[in-house]
Amino acid sequence: MAATGPEGSNLHQQKQQQQHTSSHHDLLVFLGTVRRTGQERVSMIRYDSSGRYLGVMGAGKGLEIFRVRNEEEALKKMKRRKKRRKEKQQHKSAKTADNSAPQQQQDSDDEDADPAGSAAAAVQASDEIGSMLIVQSKHKLKSFCFNPAGGPKGYLGQIALGLSNNSIEANSFKEDSYDTATKLDLSGHRSDVRCLALASDDNQLLSGSNSGCKLWDPLTGACLGSIESGYALCCVYAPGNRHALVGTKEGSIELIDVGACTVIHSQQAHSGPVWSIALLPDKSGFVSGSADKNIKFWTWTVSASQQQVDPDGSNNKQSRKGARPEAYAGSDAAEEHVARQLGFTETRVLEMSDDVLCVRVSPDGRLLAASLLDATIKVYYVDSLKFFLSLYGHKLPALTMDISSDSTLLLTGSADKNIKVWGLDFGDCHKSLFAHQDTITSVAFVRDTHYAFSVSKDRMLKYWDLDRFEMLLELPGHHSEVWALAVSTYGDFCLTGSHDRSIRRWERTSEPFFVEEEKERRLESLFEADLEQQQHRAAKTGAGQMVLGPEGAAFGAAAAAAGAEDGSVVAAGRRTIESVSA
Repeated sequence: MAATGPEGSNLHQQKQQQQHTSSHHDLLVFLGTVRRTGQERVSMIRYDSSGRYLGVMGAGKGLEIFRVRNEEEALKKMKRRKKRRKEKQQHKSAKTADNSAPQQQQDSDDEDADPAGSAAAAVQASDEIGSMLIVQSKHKLKSFCFNPAGGPKGYLGQIALGLSNNSIEANSFKEDSYDTATKLDLSGHRSDVRCLALASDDNQLLSGSNSGCKLWDPLTGACLGSIESGYALCCVYAPGNRHALVGTKEGSIELIDVGACTVIHSQQAHSGPVWSIALLPDKSGFVSGSADKNIKFWTWTVSASQQQVDPDGSNNKQSRKGARPEAYAGSDAAEEHVARQLGFTETRVLEMSDDVLCVRVSPDGRLLAASLLDATIKVYYVDSLKFFLSLYGHKLPALTMDISSDSTLLLTGSADKNIKVWGLDFGDCHKSLFAHQDTITSVAFVRDTHYAFSVSKDRMLKYWDLDRFEMLLELPGHHSEVWALAVSTYGDFCLTGSHDRSIRRWERTSEPFFVEEEKERRLESLFEADLEQQQHRAAKTGAGQMVLGPEGAAFGAAAAAAGAEDGSVVAAGRRTIESVSA
């Protein structure tokens, strides 16, 4: 029904005015393309604060900087481009003797007749944006940003590059060159953090990755030193906190002098990766578990070496114990003393039926628990190595374990996303909890309690009460998989190491929290996520796309139209879904 009268005519005029306004106020106008020097895909584009420079970062090691020309320079660039195109057309027409050449010549003359009108309208993106220089780096680029304050004196600007080796590089650039101003590459790992170990007094932290180990102050976050070692998979502090053990992917166990930040002893302990190291409670040695299907017991040893020191301290001669004494008979003024160095030696071997993923010794020193690749946990007596218990229940291998301080509970975390609480008296499973959305990589009890932490590849740190078998807190923060976990002696803080190359410190606060409120908050977040998913599905359905439902049913306009055409097909599909669901 059409509107008539003055009101109808006003409505018609308003609609025409809205259409005219919308057609002349487009937000995005295509200006053309700009050719880059690099051939890899573009991962980030960013202007500087003044809008004069444009940075284009590819997936490789180069960053191309473009200069944005002003209106006058863009017009000059456009005229030169059109002149070159005109000369090229004339040269081509002269060669081919095409009859249409005079017409093309006339068209070109018409275009140049009005430089302020048609020429300005024909300005393309290549006329406004031109390549200036390429900044190259030794490592792949992950991000970049321009300095909002501009560059130092004598430079056009300054740009900071985030590199793939977890370092930051600042470069000052000119019209055709650039210089590296500074580089931040002292602290921090260059790859994912695979293991963490806290000293018994919580004053030092040892972290390991595939490029070596680092020492940290866990309170201030300062890096105390870097140690060159193998691909670290597990680490632990030796009694006294002056030395540390590192198990590597190559199968060796390295003994590190913490004060000197050097490896003082390395031994090829296993023929496969060393996945786990556990100290014996009596401090006499440690246990290692490897992919070579062996669990080995080691004891600490002390080797002595004779050292000759001159009174001025200039000449030092050193030899192991048992060397010829004539080597030190040089001067009466020289002094001799014996230096002692810590080491370890193998004492016993326990052969298993499958790869050993994790080993733990109960705090009372009575039991040894070993997690195998066949998804079982074997428990043995430490003194006689006799078999005690076999724990079944996980669908996938348990990658991590821990035993409570009272030696009554065993907590296991598996690749099946579940944690299980076992009793070590009879081997019964007290509770199985669906803990994370991905593989659980590490679990740890809080000392003298039945509280525990767990981390997973789903980037979450969770806090559990294993007497009531409920989750207390869910702590997000990492941007990638969490591999390592270390809990302080008193449980006042814990540390996590992740694939995002960061180590995060989580501190217990005095602020109280209520478990019911945390549950409601988690339920609200789940509801919001489900609501967003439904809205996304509805948007796809409205666009006519086919969306698969939870049972494989097709939703959408296309599926509805197909079902309306043939009702028998729809009925048969429903019966099939019902039979499969049953």
